[in-house]
Amino acid sequence: MNNQNQSSIVSEVNFNKTYPGFTLSCNFKIDSTKTAIFGPSGSGKSTLLNCLSGFEKPDTGFIRIKGKEVFSSTNKINVPINERRLGYILQNPYLFPHMNVKQNIYYALNLTPINLRMFDIEHIINLLEIDNILNKNVRSISGGQAQRVALARTLATSPDLLLLDEPWTGLEKRLVSTIIDHIKIISSELNLPLFFVSHDVRDVHQIADQVIVLNEGKISSIIDPSSLLDQNLITMPYEHPNIMNTIKAKVKNPLTTSNFSLLSLNNIDVFCSPLNLNRGDDATLILNSKDIMISKDKDTELAVENILPVTIDNICEVESKKILETNLDGQSLSIDISEHTSNILDLNKDMKIYLAIKASNIYLYNQNSYQ
Repeated sequence: MNNQNQSSIVSEVNFNKTYPGFTLSCNFKIDSTKTAIFGPSGSGKSTLLNCLSGFEKPDTGFIRIKGKEVFSSTNKINVPINERRLGYILQNPYLFPHMNVKQNIYYALNLTPINLRMFDIEHIINLLEIDNILNKNVRSISGGQAQRVALARTLATSPDLLLLDEPWTGLEKRLVSTIIDHIKIISSELNLPLFFVSHDVRDVHQIADQVIVLNEGKISSIIDPSSLLDQNLITMPYEHPNIMNTIKAKVKNPLTTSNFSLLSLNNIDVFCSPLNLNRGDDATLILNSKDIMISKDKDTELAVENILPVTIDNICEVESKKILETNLDGQSLSIDISEHTSNILDLNKDMKIYLAIKASNIYLYNQNSYQ
């Protein structure tokens, strides 16, 4: 018997939604502050958010948000979108083009009854660092600024739960990092629970404290973010392979003059994103396969900080891709490449090749560092 305090439960759902050729079946109870919905394209991630928000109506079952039943097929309840008190941010910020930044935000605030306003809008504006663009036309601001304005406008409605469908998609990496940092700050400062969709393990580790793993319309597990790598869940059949690697290393120089950290494997040095660690500390690094370039020559003209020698231990075929299993100074590293690339480079088992990797694409894999 689950004795979980009902008041601490953010959401409780048990529903089915069927489309031609696809059924989303969800049954979970979440008390986590920051929940990631993780899985391959077409697994039902966005559909789950749409059902929570009210944009989609499940066929059967129920949805409860913070103890309030917003949908029930049995009780014939389907609370309208505007009465569910949920904030929903999509990949497109959908700002009002005829209004400036401040007008966009205050439009939402003025629609929210005074007795329902939980957040200080000036505090939100300062947290999101958009106080200096309030009078700008939204057409003249950057993509990262537009997403922060969209977040501020949503928060102006004082939602009970924030839903995020990868609003950082298409933004530059540095802007994604900024958006993620602001989302973490907002959630913590305002004690606001959130659900966010992602198929990127790094985003999950940086934000979430619990992960709902979806595959083919079903929840395969609800886990701690660290288990995404520990349980090899990233090997599910993704439309875009997302192989993540971990590397054990020791800090050699926490901060170089190039503003990177320098770490040592056994016999090889690796530059990575700056780490908040001390010289001599052990570290586990995380590296996405898609951020690895391959060269047969050490003297490459690629503008990267790391040119690492590896030996190909094995070559596996997965649909139209090939997976290179390589040995990096005694540690295993997997890389997915197209068959075309493999043929051009004429790759074979036991061949020595070089991996070209930007330091900014290598991160610390440490759950505590993301809290």
